[in-house]
Amino acid sequence: MRSMGVTVASHEIPALDGTLMAPPRATSSARFLTSCQNRFGVACVVCSLGLPFPGAAWGWLTRLSGTATPSGRADACALGPAGDVVAAGLLKDASAGDGFAVVKLSERDGSEVWRYVTFGTNRDVNARSADADSVRTDAAGDVVAAGLLTNDDTAEDAAVVKLAGSTGTEIWRHVVDGGAHDYDSLNDVVLDGAGDAYVVGILDRSRFVAMRLSGETGDEVWRVELKPGDGISFGDDLVLDAAGNVLAVGTFAQQLLVVKLAGTSGAELWRALVGEDSNGFALALDTNGDVVAAGSSRDDPHSNDRFTVAKFAGTTGSELWRWRWRLDSRFSTFASAVAVDFANNVVVGGERIVKLSGGSGAVLWNRRLPDGRVNELAIDREGDAIVVGVIGPRFAAAKFDGRTGRLRWHRTLRGNRFNGGQAGTVVLDGAKNVIVGGTSAKTLRRRSDGLGAFTVAKVCSSNGRVRDSGRCR
Repeated sequence: MRSMGVTVASHEIPALDGTLMAPPRATSSARFLTSCQNRFGVACVVCSLGLPFPGAAWGWLTRLSGTATPSGRADACALGPAGDVVAAGLLKDASAGDGFAVVKLSERDGSEVWRYVTFGTNRDVNARSADADSVRTDAAGDVVAAGLLTNDDTAEDAAVVKLAGSTGTEIWRHVVDGGAHDYDSLNDVVLDGAGDAYVVGILDRSRFVAMRLSGETGDEVWRVELKPGDGISFGDDLVLDAAGNVLAVGTFAQQLLVVKLAGTSGAELWRALVGEDSNGFALALDTNGDVVAAGSSRDDPHSNDRFTVAKFAGTTGSELWRWRWRLDSRFSTFASAVAVDFANNVVVGGERIVKLSGGSGAVLWNRRLPDGRVNELAIDREGDAIVVGVIGPRFAAAKFDGRTGRLRWHRTLRGNRFNGGQAGTVVLDGAKNVIVGGTSAKTLRRRSDGLGAFTVAKVCSSNGRVRDSGRCR
């Protein structure tokens, strides 16, 4: 039997403005928080790192601007070996349009260490000319970011850049045109222990693509493209298993796709599809190497989407269980984020946040964000779920008890229906701090563009505050 969830009136949700102040040391134009990692304009992928975080006693809030208004969005974030925060996304330039942006921030106070912004040769200020959708750091602290750049002759091209972690200087870049000079983009990047980069995305608005790139040079080690006879195919999220093989989720001919590729060669080991009219947006691995995919599916081509989660055997790709949910047949729902806890149970977010038994897919609890949705989530070291997303028109972050689903805390950014911002991705450090990033409005103006400032914040997992009275407990 499914729970009816938690009901919280919107006027009872405390605004972060006023309660969460940036410390005086922050040198950026900062006042608030957001998220990091985007899918189709909404942020997505999650990573939870157990890194030592030296001297991390205070939270902070940093908001950055380009030269245009509105100015930017943080779509992805990662932690460096020393705990510094790297955020990637876009920063707008008044004369060049969207810039592919990567920014490094101090772990201590959120101050800007360096900023990297690049553009394609097509700088139409009215087009989406560039964006960094995913970012990772390697063992040396160098940074790899993936997304797109728009060029004059080839339109939107898939792009990966590697930057020196200490300075932000570009080490290499790899740009791919799909051949038809149509939309090409990369949605996720992960790194192996040697620093090689694995990416997934879409070429020519129709083909799934996965690539392995040399960490030293950026050259392609292998490339795999999947093109159905009819319909589109794309890759949205990927992970590496313990053997270094690639598991990716996306869509193949309007079907939710999970595919396993050999890490050494890109050879396809297996693929699994979930029915007609379905899409895959996120995946996670359990400790047995089994795969959980989250997305949407339909009962028939004319019905609305259902929130869908499925688990597959890591060795064979055979489906172990599937769970689908819909609040009302009049509305579409989809799952955009998934994580596995320490007991191999599954937490998935979208219009609901749901915990499922890893063994059977049975519902353990089912909750909701009031008047909102979850864009991304992570599991902290107590097994609780940290979720980020939107409540009404406002950027929101919340924590749910992993055992009971009880709402532990929630915070929102003050906003209105025109420009409240939204949170998208969350990263956890080793000191019980939560790194969130995305976009938030600097000022609340009616009918302004919904895109606000490139925003990143560090908050305490125990209470959701940006500035606590002492060490985060």
